[in-house]
Amino acid sequence: MKLALNDVTITYGTHAAVQHVTMAIPEKSFFTLLGPSGSGKSTIMRAITGFNTVSQGEVQLDGQNITHFPPEKRAIGMVFQNYALFPTMRVYDNIAYGLRLQKLTKQAIDARVKEVAEIVQLPSDSLEKEISALSGGQQQRVAIARSLAPNPSLLLLDEPLSNLDARLRVALRRELKRLQNLLQMTIIYVTHDQSEALTLSDQIAVVNDGRIEQIGTPQAIYQTPATAFVANFIGDINRLGPQLVTNLALTLAPQAQAYIRPEHLTLDSGDFTISGVVREVEYFGSGYRYTLLALDTELTLITAPQALYAIGAAVTVYFNRGDVVVVAGDENASE
Repeated sequence: MKLALNDVTITYGTHAAVQHVTMAIPEKSFFTLLGPSGSGKSTIMRAITGFNTVSQGEVQLDGQNITHFPPEKRAIGMVFQNYALFPTMRVYDNIAYGLRLQKLTKQAIDARVKEVAEIVQLPSDSLEKEISALSGGQQQRVAIARSLAPNPSLLLLDEPLSNLDARLRVALRRELKRLQNLLQMTIIYVTHDQSEALTLSDQIAVVNDGRIEQIGTPQAIYQTPATAFVANFIGDINRLGPQLVTNLALTLAPQAQAYIRPEHLTLDSGDFTISGVVREVEYFGSGYRYTLLALDTELTLITAPQALYAIGAAVTVYFNRGDVVVVAGDENASE
């Protein structure tokens, strides 16, 4: 199913929480709304499901205007951040809830519950358990199974991994991508976690202050950010100060900013040479992260474990012209 938002604005009193959002979400894609807390990404998602009222614009599903449809008429599944499972019901009854509202036969409900439990790799013996007896990861699987059971046209997930520990988040991240590939359905995912967005998504919409800053593939968002906000929000990046820009003889348009990713700074050779002094050293297992001071610029440098420098040491680093990211305006220009 193809989803489109056309000039969507959502206001609460005089406050515009979402402003003039236009985007088309490709069919059978994994599409992520990425942004910091309070950016408006969950508000956009809730407008898609019908839980938030659209003040201006349209939400379309396969060309049909569903802006004013109630949630139950949209055939959209949603997994909430806290899962919103029914604690007094068994796992089986949680999954069957939407099917019973559809007034399916007992046999049809039983078959579908077992089918989606298998899809999300939920053991059959867990169907009779109480929700409180399940781990966080298992509860997430139940929430996804419940959303999938009524055969929704698309699935929305609102920060579903945020309450899990780091190792489990990574494991279930892979599981979500497996499900999307298996089911070949459109998934819209909300997160503030950049690594989740980059690893899961076919496309990402970066949200800031109720607006869409950029829409593109993870590679395009990371390698060619359209705004200073996107450049600073996605991954680690070094902003080159005016003195360093002048020293390197970089030519920039007025108000433009130049950046370089830490992974593009090397100790070998390149088009540009920078001399700096080590200010901080962090060891993270597979290497070191150094903070260097070069004129008016603090640079983050990532090295292999054997490249060890002490605080105060002089270090020369290199980078290539093609790796410089140039965007117009400063980080706060779009706020």
